[in-house]
Amino acid sequence: MSVSNRAMKKSSLWIDLPRYDRSYNETTVAELWLNNDERLYAVLRAACRKYKSIDDCAALLEEQMWERLLDESSKPSLWSDLMTAGFARINWQEIVRRNR
Repeated sequence: MSVSNRAMKKSSLWIDLPRYDRSYNETTVAELWLNNDERLYAVLRAACRKYKSIDDCAALLEEQMWERLLDESSKPSLWSDLMTAGFARINWQEIVRRNR
């Protein structure tokens, strides 16, 4: 088993994805987590309740998720840089549109 497959098997989310389909992008992965983790789902729902505008809701959701990312990856490292780069590519408006 390759290193990447072992790493993917450690994440319960990836185990449920069909055959580790590499076509899942950052937005899809973020949306899966937001819909399958109670605490993250609460953040998504609260942002959607607070604003009617998709852009405003998406901006609030992104801001709150950035704060969580920074809390969890406060030490500079390869991993925090990779997380930040991937996080920057998430389309928050798309997530809000599909979950209103």
